[in-house]
Amino acid sequence: FQNIFKFQKDGHFYLNNHDMTTVNILVILGLLSLSSIIKAAPAIDSLDNEQKDYIAPRACLDSLYIMAFTSGIEDAQTKDDVGHAVEIGLAGRVTQLSLLPNNDGDDYQKHKGDLWKISLSDQCIRKYDIESIAIVENSNDGWNIETIVTYIKSGNYYEPATSDFDVNYWIDGNHEDITRLRFELTPVY
Repeated sequence: FQNIFKFQKDGHFYLNNHDMTTVNILVILGLLSLSSIIKAAPAIDSLDNEQKDYIAPRACLDSLYIMAFTSGIEDAQTKDDVGHAVEIGLAGRVTQLSLLPNNDGDDYQKHKGDLWKISLSDQCIRKYDIESIAIVENSNDGWNIETIVTYIKSGNYYEPATSDFDVNYWIDGNHEDITRLRFELTPVY
């Protein structure tokens, strides 16, 4: 992957070759996420002490990871330091809203991927409590999302939560089109 991506310590990655097709980019993002984010360590459900090969249904989640790739179209990037937010709809509870953390360096740049970590450890959220995950505007500077994938984490195990490939979706708080205010992501479970 080092020949394809230029990784930085600040949570960003760039494509070394901008002439790759979208299909190749998506395949590489999928392989990258499977090989470097998902770990092989099994999760243990402490209530029944049975070893699992997935996040146990009753396990509390530690984190939500959001990996997004900004498209290369005109004005796709955001220059705001404030950024945007993630909204997590929970079953029978109030929705949790968190700003996407401001990574070192420039977030939301053309032809660039970003990885954000949202802590979920302040309350016990289980994977089946999550009814929806959405990216919502928190800026008047638009952002065009080409691809976005989310993962949930419990203990040492990661599991995909949503995946939206090649969507080219605009998030923008300074636009008359209300569909640009919120992007509900596609669940994988």
